[in-house]
Amino acid sequence: MTIRSLILDMDGVLWHDSDPIGDLPAIFAEINRRSLRVVFATNNATKTIDQFVRKLGSFGVQAEPWQVVTSATATAHLLKQQHPQGGTVYV
Repeated sequence: MTIRSLILDMDGVLWHDSDPIGDLPAIFAEINRRSLRVVFATNNATKTIDQFVRKLGSFGVQAEPWQVVTSATATAHLLKQQHPQGGTVYV
């Protein structure tokens, strides 16, 4: 089996609080060298996608907003699919 893509959790896997776990620039240089596609995932809905992109960048990891999936954005996507006409949501 050939691995072509990765879904990587962020909190507790790539970093803990404000500290990176491992040499992230070197790790992602190798991921890029192998031409692997990457999506970053988190169940942390307290930050925006742009905040996660900036945090990744602060650790030397380049990411585009489309690569980040949060529990909030996944929920919004599912609701939009199931209720395309919209409606009221109570959180």
